[in-house]
Amino acid sequence: MAVDGIDFAWWLVDLGENHLVKEVEVHPAGSGAHFLFFKDIEVRLGLSSVTDGNFSSWTLIDAFLGPPSSLGSVIKFALPESLCGRYVSVKRT
Repeated sequence: MAVDGIDFAWWLVDLGENHLVKEVEVHPAGSGAHFLFFKDIEVRLGLSSVTDGNFSSWTLIDAFLGPPSSLGSVIKFALPESLCGRYVSVKRT
């Protein structure tokens, strides 16, 4: 998630249509110690598209302070119950 010169890197997944979402799994990748940059992450769920990186109106699924314990770790972001949404954001805070 760390990008040179960008403090709050983010990416967005469009599920194509509304789905019930209970959990999002993220597999931080990279070679060497790059996975250590995957920290201070928020995952949110929304119904309408956002292109400016401001996902504050979306439902917070979960947050991860990180970094992962090892390369190949799977990070699970879970809701207490399923919610409907089309877009999932992953953003460094």
